[in-house]
Amino acid sequence: MEKKDGIVSLSARDRRTLKSRAYELSKVEEHLIDNNADSIFVVKFLLSDEVYGIETSFIKEVLPLKDLTVVPCTPDFILGVINIRGQIFTVINPKKILMLPEKGISEFTKVMILSYENISFGIVADAILGNQYIANSEIGSLPYVKSDIKRDYLVGATAKGVIILNAKAFMSSSELVVNQENKKR
Repeated sequence: MEKKDGIVSLSARDRRTLKSRAYELSKVEEHLIDNNADSIFVVKFLLSDEVYGIETSFIKEVLPLKDLTVVPCTPDFILGVINIRGQIFTVINPKKILMLPEKGISEFTKVMILSYENISFGIVADAILGNQYIANSEIGSLPYVKSDIKRDYLVGATAKGVIILNAKAFMSSSELVVNQENKKR
């Protein structure tokens, strides 16, 4: 490698090495490719100590949870509201709905903005673990669910312990609509 007047000149060998590295880095990892049309692409995340997944088609964006404004006289599953680029979103705590223990908010806490038809809101996650295709055939029934939990909010679970949330049920649930009858705070 020669440097003349601030310009780097690479030898043919260095160019081949860099081209080979670029080619290797440009390859898509096999586990990220949807080879099976009968699968869903999910964002995996933590709630308490359990791993959950939600289909990416319902997720508009994922952001750090900050500048949360608590709203008085709302049900306990509503953490508050956040302003994202001038748009106000209600933030829901799915742990309250799924009867999971609280862990508190940390620097890893994220809010996933969900959107379906004309409804948008955020749900919190203790941490985001990544994305993954999951074959529908890998999703089985839930081995054990607390009786207080509405099964409608859950699709099933994989053998590796990923519990799939039913985003459509969350988005269309009348129980999550705040009105005079279900206020708790």
